[in-house]
Amino acid sequence: MAKWAESKGIGDKFHRAVFNAYFVEGVNIAKIDELVRLSKTLGLPEEEVDSDWMRCHALGITAVPTFAVNHQKVVGFQTYETLEQLMK
Repeated sequence: MAKWAESKGIGDKFHRAVFNAYFVEGVNIAKIDELVRLSKTLGLPEEEVDSDWMRCHALGITAVPTFAVNHQKVVGFQTYETLEQLMK
């Protein structure tokens, strides 16, 4: 969702809002309804949030970070060598 917010020109606002929600307010940002709520407070349309979730589901993305190149992906923290292999 952060990349999507960045594409809408409010990436920094999104990052600050999520940071504040998690570290200050104790919000469970793993819950979809909480992320939708946060996104709506920033002016992001709810239907686009749903569309972003559907796209991630269709791509098989279930965790972050996920690195995807040419229909191949690796999930989670990876070594430089692993990411280099993915790029090849």
